[in-house]
Amino acid sequence: METEREGLIRFCRGMGAPSNRAALMADRLLKRAEQLSVQRGISREAALEYLLQVMVHGRRGEVYEGGASGGGKSDGIE
Repeated sequence: METEREGLIRFCRGMGAPSNRAALMADRLLKRAEQLSVQRGISREAALEYLLQVMVHGRRGEVYEGGASGGGKSDGIE
């Protein structure tokens, strides 16, 4: 069974990250998701979903309009 980290590594590779950077990216995503969950009072899963959406939209050259605070609004999380 694949771990969450392994799944994120695979996701990052699929987004075009070199193999030697995908693990670092996955670790940073997990750490940032934890930080956002505490800061915004949302679940870690919701924070991670937000970060992944930002990555996908950014890869397409788009701005993600959803928010990590639960209201569907962009709240400028950096």
